[in-house]
Amino acid sequence: MKILLLTIWPYPHIGGGSTHMRVLGEGLSKLGYDVDYFSPSYFNKNIKFFIGGTLQILKKFAGKKEAYIAVDIFFKKIFMSLYLVVKQIKNEYTIINAQDVWSYNSTFLIRKIFRVPVLLTVHTYYTYEIISEGLVKNNSFSMRFLIDEERKAYKSTVKIISVDRKIKEYIVSKFKVSSEKINVIKNFVNIDEFYPQSRNKLQKYQKKFKIPSNKKIILCARRLVPKNGVIYAAFAAKILKQKLGDTFVIVYAGDGPEKIKIEEYIKKNDLQSNVMFLGAIPHNDMKFLYNLADVVIIPSVNIAGVEEATSITALEAMASGVPVIASRIGGLVEIIDNGTTGFLVKERDPEELSNKIIEVLNSDISSILLNARENIVKNYSHTERARKFLGYYEEIISQNNDRLR
Repeated sequence: MKILLLTIWPYPHIGGGSTHMRVLGEGLSKLGYDVDYFSPSYFNKNIKFFIGGTLQILKKFAGKKEAYIAVDIFFKKIFMSLYLVVKQIKNEYTIINAQDVWSYNSTFLIRKIFRVPVLLTVHTYYTYEIISEGLVKNNSFSMRFLIDEERKAYKSTVKIISVDRKIKEYIVSKFKVSSEKINVIKNFVNIDEFYPQSRNKLQKYQKKFKIPSNKKIILCARRLVPKNGVIYAAFAAKILKQKLGDTFVIVYAGDGPEKIKIEEYIKKNDLQSNVMFLGAIPHNDMKFLYNLADVVIIPSVNIAGVEEATSITALEAMASGVPVIASRIGGLVEIIDNGTTGFLVKERDPEELSNKIIEVLNSDISSILLNARENIVKNYSHTERARKFLGYYEEIISQNNDRLR
């Protein structure tokens, strides 16, 4: 079986979708399967120049961010569809696993010409996530375009994999898709890469990241966007300073538009010694950063109906033997058993978040860390999840072969 993993977003990049794609590929490869990857990052420079130039002209003369999003996706989808025809001729893929609705829709030519089966993995509430980041407005042309793209993908695919139960419910209720068509496979982690490590062996990385050795490290490894609730980590820092003084530091590992708001809050409340920014960290370095942390926090919030899925950050931290405190929303409640494998707190509540951080720092939670690691190894390993995906690949390949007979 030759498998193509496909996304319309840059690959590789720092983010959960890219991590999922890479780790799934690692699991499939470990099981002995031939795996390939493709995204617009693989376009040749002339096509990238054409798309980029067209979008710049649009932004300059039309001045509409709305149209920018729709046109960007439209062009990428068209060029991906042409690339895929050439790739299929050269590689003869047995199956394609698209990682978003737009890349799925870009497979229409090879589905028609070559009858290649395509499975769709859904990681989020696509249109509403873009709205939650302020890139598209409700009831706009771009929103209608994006919703239509979702509808076309969900209706035409024979099998959908959702990374959590609530995303499945969204597809069923919003787009009237049969629940039998959708299976839930929660996110996963490479357990051979993320595991507990002694801090004594991490001095090189402690210096690299400039992590202080005399303070408790509270890691917030998130993109700095509204839905990730990263401002609430700063709110919690103010409360923690009143109770713990300068004995802690909240470390942001990520970048995004919320950084300006966080920096303004830090300056206003004199928290410079309690908060630091590392920027976006390459995924290969995250396994070391987790092990330098005393606590990992995931203060995600619900915005425009978009909630955190089965967070890869949470799974990686748990695999690394680090306590996780997360908001009680979305897929987080599906992967964290409160008080047994981690801790859940009310969203948008910095008081409860800060109190739980203090409790975790001052308690013996070794059994919880052991439970978390064992749970990840048993239920969320990349090879275990790869086997599940293979089962669905084989199912739709068989269905496809039956239709061709």
